[in-house]
Amino acid sequence: MDMIARVYVHRDFLSPAMRKAVDAGERGRTLAQYVHRDKMQQVFEMCRRAHVDFRERFAGAQETMKRLSDGTADVRLVLADSHLVDEAEALVQRSQDVFDRISDAVATLESPATDSDGILQELRHSDTALRDNLIAITDIKNAYTEQCMRGLRQISLLNNDLIHFPASLTALQNSIRAKTSFVHLQKLHNMIYFYGATLIEIVRRKEFGRFFYQRAQVILEVMAKLSSSERKRRQLYRGEIDGQIPWDISGMKDPVPSIDFSPTGGNELDDVYSLERSDVDDLLHVLDDLEHFAETLNDKDEALQALHETRAGLEKLISKMDSLESGFDRIAERSLLSSSRLASSRRRCKLHVDEQAFQELHEQLRDVQHSKLVQETASNEERSTLQAEIKQLKGRLDGTDQDRADRSERELQQVRAQLESEATARRILEDRHAEMLADIDTSRRELAQALAEATNQTKSAEVLRQQLAQARSEFEDVKALEARNSAKVASLLQDQEDTFRNLESQARL
Repeated sequence: MDMIARVYVHRDFLSPAMRKAVDAGERGRTLAQYVHRDKMQQVFEMCRRAHVDFRERFAGAQETMKRLSDGTADVRLVLADSHLVDEAEALVQRSQDVFDRISDAVATLESPATDSDGILQELRHSDTALRDNLIAITDIKNAYTEQCMRGLRQISLLNNDLIHFPASLTALQNSIRAKTSFVHLQKLHNMIYFYGATLIEIVRRKEFGRFFYQRAQVILEVMAKLSSSERKRRQLYRGEIDGQIPWDISGMKDPVPSIDFSPTGGNELDDVYSLERSDVDDLLHVLDDLEHFAETLNDKDEALQALHETRAGLEKLISKMDSLESGFDRIAERSLLSSSRLASSRRRCKLHVDEQAFQELHEQLRDVQHSKLVQETASNEERSTLQAEIKQLKGRLDGTDQDRADRSERELQQVRAQLESEATARRILEDRHAEMLADIDTSRRELAQALAEATNQTKSAEVLRQQLAQARSEFEDVKALEARNSAKVASLLQDQEDTFRNLESQARL
C-alpha cells in the first residue's frame, strides 16, 4: 500500500472531471486511491492468520508423513530381524539331541550288564546342558516377546496416525481451496505491474499502428512502381509487336494488375490516449524512486523482491515492443525478398542482429542477476521463517511438556504391567521347570532304587538257587538213606518173618 501510494495514475486514465481538477492544480490520483485500505487490511489479517494456520497444519502433515516413513522403516527392520528365531531353533535342536541322549542312557540302564556310574555321570552332564538350554530358550522367548510388543505398539501408533492423516490432508486441501482472499492480495501485489503492462501495451499498439501504416505505404509505393513498369512494357509491346501476326490474340488487352490498401483500425487509441514512449520511461523512473523508498521500509527485502520482479516483467514487455521492426524485417526476408536481395538484406541487417543479440545477452545477464537476487531474498526469507518456526516450536515445546510427561507416565505404567505379566509368566515357567526337575530326580531315585532292588533280588535268587541245589542234594541223600532204611526194614521184616516161622515150627515141635 505504501508503494502504490507513490505511483500516480496517468491523466489519460482519469475521468474528465478528475482531469479538470488536475488541470486546476489539484493533486493527481494514485493507485492506492483505488484500493480500500481498511478492507484490504482486514483481508491481509485474514490471509496472515490463514497462512500461519496453513503453514502449521502443513508442517504437522510433513511431520506425520516423516514419522510414518521412519516408523514403517523401523517396523520393516524388526520384521526382517530373525536372529532370535534362528537361535531358538538351534537351541531346540540341541535340546532335542540332549533329550535323545538321555533317553538312550535310560534305556541302557535297564540292561543288567552296564556301567551305571558312567551312565549316571553322563545323565548329570545332559541334565546340566538341558537346564542351560532351557534358560537360554526362556531368555530368547522373553526378548522376542518384548520385540513383538514394541513392534505392535509402534504399529498401533502408526495406524492411529495413518487413520487421521488422510482426513487432515483433505481438510487442509479444502481449507486452502475455500480461502479466496489471497486473490485480492495477489492483485494488490501485482497492481504496479498490471498498471505498467497496460501503459506499455497502449504505447506498443500505437507504435504498431504507425509502423504498420508506414510499412503498408512503402509496400504500396513499391507495388505502384512495379505496376508502372509493367504498363510501360505493355505499351512498348503494343507499339512494336502487336498486330504483326495474321491472327488475333485474345486477352492481350487486359488491365495492368494493381494493388490498393484500405487500412482499418488503430486510430481509436490515438484519439483516446496521448501516451508515448516517454511515459514508459517515466514509469521506469518511478520504479527507481520506489526502489529507493523500499530501502527505508522495515520489510525492505520483500518490497525490493516485488519491485525487481515487476521491473523484470516490464522490461521484457519493453524489449518485445522494441523488437517490432526487427520482427517485421525477418518476416519480410522470409516472405517477400528474393534470394539475392535476401543476402544483401541480411548483410544490411547483420549489424542490427548483432545489436539485438547484445540486447538479448544483456537481458539474460539481467535475468541471471535478478534470479540471484531472488535466491538471496528467498534464502533470507527462509532463514527468517525458520527462526520464527524455531521460536514457535520452543513455545509449543514448553506447552507440551506436561502432555509428554503424562504420555510417558502412561507408557511407563504399560511397560510395568507388561513386565509384571512377563515376570508372572517367567515364574510359572520356572515353577514348571522345577516340577520337571523334581520329577526327573524322583524318576532317577526310583530308577536307582529299582536297580538296587533288582540287584538284591538277583542275589537272593542266586542264594535260593544254591539252597535249592543243596536241598535237592540233601533230598537225594535222604531218598538214598530212605531206600537203604527200607531195604534194612525189609530185610529185618524178612528176618522177623523167618524168625516167626522158625519159632512157629519150633513151637509145633
